[in-house]
Amino acid sequence: MSRKISIDIKRGGKSMKIYNRAFMVTTILIIFSILNISCATVDTYINELNKKEHKTLDEYGRQRLDSAVELGEIGDKKAIPHLQAVLQEKGQLQLKLYARASLYRLGVDKEQQLDTIKSYLDPEKNDWLVKMSAVRALGQTKDPVVIPTIVNAVKLDDSVHGEALMSLVKIGTQDAKDGIYEIVNDTEFWPDKNYGVKVMFQVNDPRAIRINEDILLNHSKWLMRREAADRIAQHEIRESIPALKNALEKDEDLSVRAHCYTTLRKFGVAVKVDESYRIIR
Repeated sequence: MSRKISIDIKRGGKSMKIYNRAFMVTTILIIFSILNISCATVDTYINELNKKEHKTLDEYGRQRLDSAVELGEIGDKKAIPHLQAVLQEKGQLQLKLYARASLYRLGVDKEQQLDTIKSYLDPEKNDWLVKMSAVRALGQTKDPVVIPTIVNAVKLDDSVHGEALMSLVKIGTQDAKDGIYEIVNDTEFWPDKNYGVKVMFQVNDPRAIRINEDILLNHSKWLMRREAADRIAQHEIRESIPALKNALEKDEDLSVRAHCYTTLRKFGVAVKVDESYRIIR
C-alpha cells in the first residue's frame, strides 16, 4: 500500500518537473519574443525620426513627431543619440520640443531640457502656436513637477487652455486633477469652460458636478445651460435632480427646460407632462 503511494508520488513529482520545465521554456520564449518586438519597435521609431527630409506637418512629418514622443514612452536609451541629433537640426521647433521631453524622460540633462521647454512659454517672445507646443511637451514629460508651470501658462495666455488640460490629463495624478479644476474654475470664456467641464468628467473629478450645476442654474448662455443638463443625463448624476427641477421651473429658455424635462423623465422623476417640451427636444 505504502509502496504504491510512494510510486504514485514519485510519478507525480516527475510529471510536475516535466510540466514546470516546459512552462519555463515557454515563458522564456515569450519573453524573448516580447524583447524582439520591443527592439524592432524602437528601431522603427528611430528610423522614422531620422528621416530628415520630412520637414512639414504632413503625414510623414507627423510620423517624426510621433516617433520622438514614442521613444520617450518606450524608454530605451539607444534612442538618446538620435533624439540629441534632432536638437542640432535647423528649425523644427516643435520636433525639438518633443525630443527634449523624451530626453527628459530618459534622464538626459533633465534640468536643461525642462528650462528650455519653459522658455518658450514667454508670452512676449512667442506666438500661441509655439506656446501650445511647449505646453504639450511639458505634458509629455508626465512629471508632476511641471503642473504649476502648465497651470500658470493658461493664466499668462488662455489660448493654450485646451493643450494645458490635455497635458494635465496625461500626467494623471491627483495634483494634475487639482490643476484641471483650478483652470476650469478660473475660466470665463464659455467654450473653454464647457470643454473644461467635459475634461473634469473624463478624469472622474467629483467637483465637476458642482461646477456643472452652477452652469445649469447661473450661466448667461442658454447653450451652456442646456449642455449642462445633457451632461447630467449622460453621466447619470442623480444627485443633480434638485438642480434640474429648479432649472425646469425657473429657466427662461424653453430649450433648456425641455432638456431638463427629458433628463428628469429619464431618471423616473414624476414631472407634469408637457407636449411642447417633446416638440422642442
